[in-house]
Amino acid sequence: MTLPDNYNPAYSTLKSTERTLSKDKQWSDTYQQQMEDMVERNVARKLTREDINNWKGPVFYISHLAVVNTKSHSTPVRIVFNYSQVFQGVSLNSYLAKGPDSYMNNLLGIVLRWREEQEAVVGDIKKMFNSVLLKPLEQHCHRFLWRDLDSTRDPDVYVIQRVNMGDKPAPAIST
Repeated sequence: MTLPDNYNPAYSTLKSTERTLSKDKQWSDTYQQQMEDMVERNVARKLTREDINNWKGPVFYISHLAVVNTKSHSTPVRIVFNYSQVFQGVSLNSYLAKGPDSYMNNLLGIVLRWREEQEAVVGDIKKMFNSVLLKPLEQHCHRFLWRDLDSTRDPDVYVIQRVNMGDKPAPAIST
């Protein structure tokens, strides 16, 4: 089975997202800043025309939407990539294996291991999923469209370069 060409549905979703963001200046500014932050942190990168033309492998576009968070003043909207959006009967998540749950959901196991030794260490990795790199093949199956809220021009094509929230195997890969 091969991935279908889902550029048009991704483009339609981009236009819908832009309409949502146009309703509020703070929403659009926040969304734009989040996109820029993804590029600065190397989570995403814009493809050149040459990158697009030279790629001969599979391609799939991930739609993104603005999810409104009315309880937050600093981040009234956030970017959510929809890995489960179905086109011609498939989504990217339908092609990906979830991976093992490992020990993450076994609370009893965590408590027992916590008490095994005299000392314990706790840590928190900021934006943990974004710490794991995707290979070029995976990046091109994680393309998305963005045009800096300028609806007068064609969108640029970006790739997600790191594991992202919503990707079915993200928790297992990050662990």
